[in-house]
Amino acid sequence: MMAIGTCFPLGMYELPRNEEEWAHWKSAGINLLPCASREDLDSVHRHGMKGWVSLPMVLREDDDGAALRAAVSALKDHPALYVWEAPDEIIWNTNRRVTGVLASFWWDQPERMRKELAQEYDALVRGLERGSAIVRSLDPGRPIWLNEAARSDMEIVSRCLPFLDIISTDFYPVLPQTPDPRRARIRTHDMIALLCDRFRATAPDHEFWFVQQAFSWHRLERKRHPDVPIAYPTRCDYRFMAWQAIAHGARGLLWYGSAHEDRPAPFLDDLMAVVRELSELSPFLLSEHAPVLEVRVDTKQYPPTRGVSCFMREFGGRTFLALVNEDPYENDVLVTGVPGEEITGWTAFGDSERPHVPIDNGFVVPLSGREVRLMMSAA
Repeated sequence: MMAIGTCFPLGMYELPRNEEEWAHWKSAGINLLPCASREDLDSVHRHGMKGWVSLPMVLREDDDGAALRAAVSALKDHPALYVWEAPDEIIWNTNRRVTGVLASFWWDQPERMRKELAQEYDALVRGLERGSAIVRSLDPGRPIWLNEAARSDMEIVSRCLPFLDIISTDFYPVLPQTPDPRRARIRTHDMIALLCDRFRATAPDHEFWFVQQAFSWHRLERKRHPDVPIAYPTRCDYRFMAWQAIAHGARGLLWYGSAHEDRPAPFLDDLMAVVRELSELSPFLLSEHAPVLEVRVDTKQYPPTRGVSCFMREFGGRTFLALVNEDPYENDVLVTGVPGEEITGWTAFGDSERPHVPIDNGFVVPLSGREVRLMMSAA
């Protein structure tokens, strides 16, 4: 069994489709995949990865848990099993089932519906409590994970936390441009930071993952809206979304939606390039130590709105600094407190549009809108 925190999860929501894709994803750094059977876990194990298994963990009152016990007992000994998953977006789907609407503002529903929803939520929490107790009794120490929708009721999320070890949410902001205001959605990349902050504030003691976009909405909505334009995330999108989530507390990243896409899929090459960078830096992402440096935005040009997120980690005698400009316009970042003999030793990890500029007690990093800059000290 692999304990939480011993790897940085980088996962996809489907199994690779052929040996070439298995090799590509593995070499990029994908290490976590969904498994529905022992055969799936065997495949994952053979390729040196780990798997998660979804369980019917929210038990009805009349369910004695026999099916759940059988499912856990059948797979708990597999060496590739990393985490059990509770039913995906169970809070959100309960709301939709009861209210019959996509937007879950249940407080403005009729009193009868509000009462029914409250009862369903109570049953959900009780069912998860019973189900997780069975899982933990049969497989103690294995983490339990719930992915919940971004707009789910956080009060209900908080009630579920005692029965979980990992919480995550998903958000897919890359949308096609549409002139029809009735079909426009408010989804911007920088909402990832806000959602991370929201879930981390609700569950500060739980490991937090973030599920990101690996599809174009025209694939998911072609039945209802066949004229939806194509819009895939770019490599810059993937990089910004991934590092922004990490800067706001994500300790694992997964990508959903590629199962809806045909192959070859050039957008997956862009995604895997970003996964490779994340994988190469995973020892720093798992480190807790952060050296004392001051990082602030120079306000002489623009007042930062979202500003620049940052975090620092140390591993193997080197310091790693990640800067994420969450504003859509340029920001200059002042990094100070660097010992004089170390200033010139800092280098950018990966490509950068403009080099950083050494100053007396640190350096200035010019960042374009939504640019990510990764810096590394000398060994």
